[in-house]
Amino acid sequence: MSGTENIMQFVPLILMLVVFWFLVIRPQQKRAKALQELVASLKKGDEVMMSSGILARVAKVEGDYFVLEIASGVEIVAQRSVVTGKVEDGTLKKVLK
Repeated sequence: MSGTENIMQFVPLILMLVVFWFLVIRPQQKRAKALQELVASLKKGDEVMMSSGILARVAKVEGDYFVLEIASGVEIVAQRSVVTGKVEDGTLKKVLK
């Protein structure tokens, strides 16, 4: 076998890795970066969804933690990592009616 034939055996593997990168890894990195930017931009009054499915309003931002109001007068402290997204303002009022 010559060197060219050895390299040609790896071409399909390399192509599969490139396709895997563009179809799986790259989109996941983009989603993670977008979520990180979203969580960093949250401020008092924003309505969010936590990974548990609980909806809450941001009452205070304290470093790596949020104080979240889950009901009138009921506040909890949660890490930033539990926030999975921002919901439309007014969603809590609609749900609690």
